[in-house]
Amino acid sequence: MRAGDLVPSLYIDTNVLIYAFEGGHPSSASLRPLFRQIEDDELVAATSELTLAEVLVRPYAKGATSLIALFESILSGRDKIRVLPVDREILRASARLRGGSRALKLADSIHVATAIAVGVELFLSNDARLLRLLPPGIAGVSPGELPLGS
Repeated sequence: MRAGDLVPSLYIDTNVLIYAFEGGHPSSASLRPLFRQIEDDELVAATSELTLAEVLVRPYAKGATSLIALFESILSGRDKIRVLPVDREILRASARLRGGSRALKLADSIHVATAIAVGVELFLSNDARLLRLLPPGIAGVSPGELPLGS
């Protein structure tokens, strides 16, 4: 069975992809095993199409064409990470989440609504504020807390 056929068990927030592939962050090297596990179908991951808009900001500003191509490939929906669209259902769920917690920013609520829709068990983010706002049923974890093999 291919990883894309399984229910994702991990939602990857934008900041994790930025740290893993742009480098220069203390978590950068420690995230390599995570993406190796995803590539080897040992871990099933998902994110939102919104992530693409967020990860491309700095590469476009810097004219980093190779990084743009890398993110486009990783988030193509044809690779190992399942990429879910921001559709009307996600937007409604996002609005419900924001209605229940005014502390959630719009982008964060779209990520959380997407994670709920896909049925993940873990939400991986380096945003401690967001991790505290996750609804019951989704465990928040920061990159440093994620148990990864080498």
